[in-house]
Amino acid sequence: MAAASSFVWRRLNLEDIAERIDYGFTESASTDAVGPKFLRITDIQNGDVDWNTVPYCRATRDDIDIYKLTPGDIVFARTGATTGKSFLIQECPEDAIFASYLIRVRPKNSIDPRFLAHFFNTPDYWAQIRQQSVGSGQPGVNSSRLRSLSVPVPPFEEQQRIATILDRADTIRRKQREADALAGALSTSKFRDSFGHPDHGWQEQLMGDVAQVQGGIALSGRRDLLTRKVPYLRVANVFRDRLELSDIKEVGVTDEEFEKTSLRVGDVLLVEGHGNREEIGRSAIWDESIAGCVHQNHLIRVRPCLDRLHPVYLNAFVNSDDGRQQLFRFGKTTSGLNTINLSNVRSMQILLPPVDLQRRYAEFVGAQRTLTMRLHTAIRESDELFNTLVQRAFRSEL
Repeated sequence: MAAASSFVWRRLNLEDIAERIDYGFTESASTDAVGPKFLRITDIQNGDVDWNTVPYCRATRDDIDIYKLTPGDIVFARTGATTGKSFLIQECPEDAIFASYLIRVRPKNSIDPRFLAHFFNTPDYWAQIRQQSVGSGQPGVNSSRLRSLSVPVPPFEEQQRIATILDRADTIRRKQREADALAGALSTSKFRDSFGHPDHGWQEQLMGDVAQVQGGIALSGRRDLLTRKVPYLRVANVFRDRLELSDIKEVGVTDEEFEKTSLRVGDVLLVEGHGNREEIGRSAIWDESIAGCVHQNHLIRVRPCLDRLHPVYLNAFVNSDDGRQQLFRFGKTTSGLNTINLSNVRSMQILLPPVDLQRRYAEFVGAQRTLTMRLHTAIRESDELFNTLVQRAFRSEL
């Protein structure tokens, strides 16, 4: 690591280093190609923009000339939950313009846009945004407040050096995330390749014939009076193909209820009801991370007959297109809540490949998850390194 820089840094207001600071264009978005691409806050996801999905809007030539985006522009969310989030335009379609809930900052030629964009991710910047945010319930930042932001500015050559170092570190993070996304899709792809062909000749069975389907514990005030308290899973703990166990609650149960609803390794848990139709029936495998755990009645437990059905295959089937479509057809909607029941799950038609083939698929999934865990560790370490580099860079310590 280089010694602390000997360059002189100045603190300048954003308006002193920006050629322009402008609000965006007010117009309705359209999926039809009625005019230029129309960048909105919602089009900026995970630090990137997929221009293929960005809508269009009607705009005159004069409008385009005023609101046109060019590489080097930085746009800010000025309201809502993402207030202060920024995005550096590195490339964009010709004549693309930006919407009214964004603010565009176009740096002067004496400022490297990459350097400035990295500053907008520092604790220094976010402390100023929090202090300057206005409004209640929906925080916001206006252009006049943005103009007064204090920015540490070294000479241009030093800006370039710092931006290049941080860009390289950020590229490593992005490539790791791309690898993680690809690894996450491997299991689904492998499932389709192994079990998705119509000419396999395998039998279909009712879920209820090859697995035990069990409801969970209904919560009530009387449970506070029971002396036996055990951890229990609820909908908030079960996501599609993963468990979230950071927030586990306890419930009072009788010995009989515990025997009936306690979880074992390999049990598959399905979400019984959800406000989002796409989430009903989402499932994950219980790994016995927590001993003596039961499940609430809004989760349905499926315990496979292991001589015919492997838990990993079962879970993948429930989360597959076929499994989800069956559950969608079963689902009922009451007061905005989409639900399935025990009978629906027992009535699912599940394809039964040979158990050896299911087991080989499970081994593949296990190896893929080991890879994913390593990638997550690498991503976490890269994030920590990148954040350290950013903080050191803007303390003139790179």
